[in-house]
Amino acid sequence: MHPESSHPRKPKIVQLEGVNPGYSIENLPDHEIWEEFKNGNEGAFNHIYNTYFQQVYQYGHQFTNDAGLIKDLLQDLLIDIRKNRKNLGETQSVKFYLFKAFRRKIFRYMKSNKIMYSDDIGSFRNIVVENSHETKLVQSQLDDGKRKALQAAMLKLSKRQRECIYYYFYQSMSYKEVSSIMGLRNVKSARNLIYKSIDLLKAQIDPIKDKLLTLFLSF
Repeated sequence: MHPESSHPRKPKIVQLEGVNPGYSIENLPDHEIWEEFKNGNEGAFNHIYNTYFQQVYQYGHQFTNDAGLIKDLLQDLLIDIRKNRKNLGETQSVKFYLFKAFRRKIFRYMKSNKIMYSDDIGSFRNIVVENSHETKLVQSQLDDGKRKALQAAMLKLSKRQRECIYYYFYQSMSYKEVSSIMGLRNVKSARNLIYKSIDLLKAQIDPIKDKLLTLFLSF
């Protein structure tokens, strides 16, 4: 097991020979970046690593607090997709692809090592409520008191309810992506689960009910 590190070292960007100096991987849409990666473009792989490694690493903390294990599994995942890049499917969202693949890898590890996945082990109890332009919570800024109240209310939800809230509001995934990553029957099931989870949150936080309406009823 590697020593714990919240800021794993990232690789240096590779300068490809014969590439137009004005060409920039980061300016391409996700599906094209992914195709470049699948076709062997090391610049695309470096971009994916530098852009998403820390996000996926933090995502792993929703399942376990073992930082060393998360890092090991994530490194294994990146080695696997790099090795098998030519056989990977297409994706419109690199982050979604990595999240789904990492979730599957963590579950397989837990199953093979007979680790119970319950509210005692991560289970989306590490969601940090913060104001960010990267999430759907940006519709309304929360002060510290409201943020703590919302965070406490989140812990009263079931693991499954917290998970769908996390994907939809904190990672800005679509209903289709939530359905896919959680293995739900269809998009309608994902929407219903999210609606029900929001209703439970509203019922638990009466003092900031109006604020929650602003936060969560914008979809």
